[in-house]
Amino acid sequence: MLICSLCSATQHRGHEVFHKTGLSDGQTFHEERHKRLHSFDVLPPPGEISILSVKPDSVTLTWGPPEGQDGPKMFRVTWEGDGEQKNLKVKDMYKVEITGLQSGQKYEFQVFTEGEHENLSDWVSKTVTTVVPPPREIKVMQCEATQLRLQWSKAAGIDHVPQRFLVTCSSPGSEPQAIHTEPSCRTLTDLQPETQYTVGVCTVLSNGERSEPASVTIYTSVEKHLGVRSLKL
Repeated sequence: MLICSLCSATQHRGHEVFHKTGLSDGQTFHEERHKRLHSFDVLPPPGEISILSVKPDSVTLTWGPPEGQDGPKMFRVTWEGDGEQKNLKVKDMYKVEITGLQSGQKYEFQVFTEGEHENLSDWVSKTVTTVVPPPREIKVMQCEATQLRLQWSKAAGIDHVPQRFLVTCSSPGSEPQAIHTEPSCRTLTDLQPETQYTVGVCTVLSNGERSEPASVTIYTSVEKHLGVRSLKL
């Protein structure tokens, strides 16, 4: 039975697992564990993790060197998000870019110092959520005195991801309006003529994570009045 988050990735490497049938006569579990744990030198953990960049599909992280360790250094980097765990080895470097991630997903990164017998130190960890990309190409399809019709495109690379949009509309001196919509278009009504409006559109994923807004500034047109002519009989 797996008993730690690394078992499926490292096959128990870095901590000792043994069976009762493997013990000699009179030997206790504690004695066997103590013997095995001290058969390798205790490794110092890496320094604290820092996040250098976060993108929709990648994270770049760095960490400090282990204290008091000389010579070549090997590290094990693991990451987990949405129930899936992966890992890689990094030799004599303190920086790595992890690619192939999902947008708007929370990931936990762990870094271990690894010994020559694949024994692992205590870990340092950092949790980060990848960026959600904003919509693209907001277009004004119709602009009248009291209404606007907008259309936009989904962000590149996440067309297949379930998503909706948060549309905000504001003008100087008025309370902003917010509307949730699933289609990549929206008509805004009850606007004021000859008024400047700033419209923002955010991508919202099913887990609630959302992007920064893509925005556009628009001026509504002059309201048209129908003249009335008087006729003399």
